[in-house]
Amino acid sequence: MKRRHFITLLGGAAAWPLAARAQQQPVRPLIGVLSPLSAASAARNIAGFRSGLRDLGYLEGHNATLEIRYGDGAPERMAPLAQELVALKPNVLMAGARSGVLAGRNADDPDCRPHAR
Repeated sequence: MKRRHFITLLGGAAAWPLAARAQQQPVRPLIGVLSPLSAASAARNIAGFRSGLRDLGYLEGHNATLEIRYGDGAPERMAPLAQELVALKPNVLMAGARSGVLAGRNADDPDCRPHAR
């Protein structure tokens, strides 16, 4: 093998991982939102949350993904909804009420029990 061929092959092999990495899509953060309200009742709060994300440079569907679950005013729905969101492995889980915080904490760690204050 000639020296020139060897150097060309070596340079191509070194550049290949860089080209492969450049073609990968950037990972969008997944933001889970757990609201105890109905979609209609929470619309103003969710709009404000989306506006705040936009102010920080996060555009839903472009560089961030939102997964929203609504409890529809039924506290018993919070635990299953939290488990559903935690199973998606969000980067952030935002809860709109204490019941959502507790449900999210318990969904993430089943051995974690709320303590009385």
